[in-house]
Amino acid sequence: GGLYFPASEAEKLYDIFDSLIELTDLYKDSDEDGISDYHEKAIESGDLRLGTGVRLIGLNFQDEDSDNDGILDGEELMIRQSGNRVYAAMNSNPTLKDTDNDGLDDGIECNKVKTNIGEHKLNAFSADTDKDGVSDKEELGTYLDDLGYYRVSSNPFKKEDFVIGDEGAVSFVLRY
Repeated sequence: GGLYFPASEAEKLYDIFDSLIELTDLYKDSDEDGISDYHEKAIESGDLRLGTGVRLIGLNFQDEDSDNDGILDGEELMIRQSGNRVYAAMNSNPTLKDTDNDGLDDGIECNKVKTNIGEHKLNAFSADTDKDGVSDKEELGTYLDDLGYYRVSSNPFKKEDFVIGDEGAVSFVLRY
């Protein structure tokens, strides 16, 4: 088993070494983000694009989190190769800190968001996860550092739910 690289002249060795580097990059993941160096370089150069033809400019094979949103590139973009075909599934854009441009980093939206009404995930591709006309950022309200959760003004996870402060909403204060 193995590959054979014939070279009748020393000058041809440079091309052979270049092809070997490319082959080893297919199995190498320098930044340990879950995407091989080969695929990250192919994406950055534009040789590998999304099915829509869109290029992901800004993917860095030496940075595990190219957009600094707190999520590994390989969790935002999962690459699978089957034969000569390469498949990509995107949970959020690894080159944009805020994929849907709603003011909430993907690191918040792609993980469970803790609120005073429970924990849920938001949609990093939609500025309005529940499609009620109010942005996720607006519905999440204020993050309370001392309590470690968001105090929501309305439920960003479910359309037509209560709004805190409305006459129909009931609020409780818990004491320990």
